[in-house]
Amino acid sequence: MLSLRILINVLEHSSILGILVIGMIFCLLAGRFDLSSESTLGFSAIVGAWLVSTNIHFGSGWLWPPVAVVLLMLAMGAAVGCINSFFIIKLRVNAFIVTLAMLLTLRGFTYVFTNANTMYDFPESFMALGGYSISGMLPVSVILFLGLFLFSQFVLSYTRFGRDLYAIGGNRAAAFAAGIRVDRQTFAAFVISGMLGGLAGWVLAGRLQAVTIGLGEGMVFEVFAAAVIGGVSLSGGKGNMMGPLGGVLLLGVITTGLSVMPISSFWVDAVRGVLILAAVVLWRITEIYEERWRKSIP
Repeated sequence: MLSLRILINVLEHSSILGILVIGMIFCLLAGRFDLSSESTLGFSAIVGAWLVSTNIHFGSGWLWPPVAVVLLMLAMGAAVGCINSFFIIKLRVNAFIVTLAMLLTLRGFTYVFTNANTMYDFPESFMALGGYSISGMLPVSVILFLGLFLFSQFVLSYTRFGRDLYAIGGNRAAAFAAGIRVDRQTFAAFVISGMLGGLAGWVLAGRLQAVTIGLGEGMVFEVFAAAVIGGVSLSGGKGNMMGPLGGVLLLGVITTGLSVMPISSFWVDAVRGVLILAAVVLWRITEIYEERWRKSIP
C-alpha cells in the first residue's frame, strides 16, 4: 500500500509536466518547439484565478462561472498558439525567437497583472480537476494526464494528422511535395500546445488552491528533458508518446526523491540540469550512429 501511495504521489506531481510535454511533442514531431508553454500555464492560471476569486482584495469581483473561466483559459492558450504560429509560419521568424519572446511577454504580463499578489479563495468547482480524488486515493489529474497520453498516442499512430506530423518533421519539402498541408498541420500543433498549457494552468491552480506570479517558471527545461529522454528527436519526425511518458515519470521520481532527502533544494535543479545535458548528448550520439548505419547500408 505504501509503494502504491508513493507511485500515485509521483504520478500526481508529474501530471502538470506531462500535460505540457504532450503539447511539446506535437511541435517537436513537426520540427518545431514551443518555449512559451510554461508562461501560457502561468498567465492563463492568473487570469482564471482573478475571474473566479471571491477575495475582494485581488479578485475581479465578477465571479464568472468556473466552466466559462476554464473555457476562456483554453481559448487563451489556443490564442497564444495562433500568435506563435503566425510569426513562425507566415512571417518565417525562427521558432526559438518567437516562442522565447512570447514566454517573456506573458511572464511580464503576469507580473503586471497580479502586482506580485498571490491569488486564492476559489470556488470548489474551479479546483475540482486539480484537487479531487476518486475514493480519496486516485487523483482526477492523474487520470487526465494518463488519458491524454494514451489518446495522443492514438492520434499519432492512427490518424492522418499524426502521420502528417512525422512526415513534416522528417522532410518538410518532401511532405509539401506529397500534398500535405504543412502550414495547417504545424499551426494545429502550436494550437494544441497552447491549449494544453491553459489546461495545465487550470489543473495546477486547483491542486495548489492558489496562484502565484512564479507559477510554472522553469518548467520548459523539464519539458524538453522529458521529451528528449523519451526519444523524441529535436530535429523532428522521430518519437512517440510512450517514451516521454517514461521521461516524465523519471523526472517525477527524481524530484520527489530529492525533495524528501535532507539536502539543499538547489541540488534538485543541479540534477535536472545534468539530466537535460545527458539526454541531449545521448540524443546526439544516437543520431550520429544512425547516420553512420544508414551510410553503411549498400
